[in-house]
Amino acid sequence: DYEKSGIAMKSTGVAMTVNDCDFSTRNACALSITEANSAISDCEFSDCGSKDYLAGAIYYQSENFGPSIQKCKFESCTGSKAGALWMFKLKGISDCEFISCKSTEIEGVTEIAVYCSNYVQGDPALKECSFRDCSLNIGNSGWQSTLTLVKNSQFYNSNLYYHSKYS
Repeated sequence: DYEKSGIAMKSTGVAMTVNDCDFSTRNACALSITEANSAISDCEFSDCGSKDYLAGAIYYQSENFGPSIQKCKFESCTGSKAGALWMFKLKGISDCEFISCKSTEIEGVTEIAVYCSNYVQGDPALKECSFRDCSLNIGNSGWQSTLTLVKNSQFYNSNLYYHSKYS
């Protein structure tokens, strides 16, 4: 799915650091990262993506690494599963703001900003974030009951779906 053109920046197996950048990639995914460490901070993503990509802003696929996404703003991004972030495992997200991001292919719900397809790593995996008019979906994770999934975060007209029918 991510071999398509229409990706602003792509990394496969090579560490990626992105700081202080603005992305507006209508009809394209902003960042695609596969099997690599990454650090993304102080970035703004607006009007990124389309229904043709799993995520509008950031697609992150890795079984061995986890991202660090800090102090970023995601607004009005669109993807088939997540407007802002599609991740294999939820880890390392802090101080981010998600506003009016949309998903297009999940029946019964259209406001998924962050979609975690597999499991959670980190304690907490997501902290000090705000969701406004969009939601967080944590899929079929092998979550351990001793971990904190989300800490010190706000949900305004938004939801947290865990092991839901939308996973």
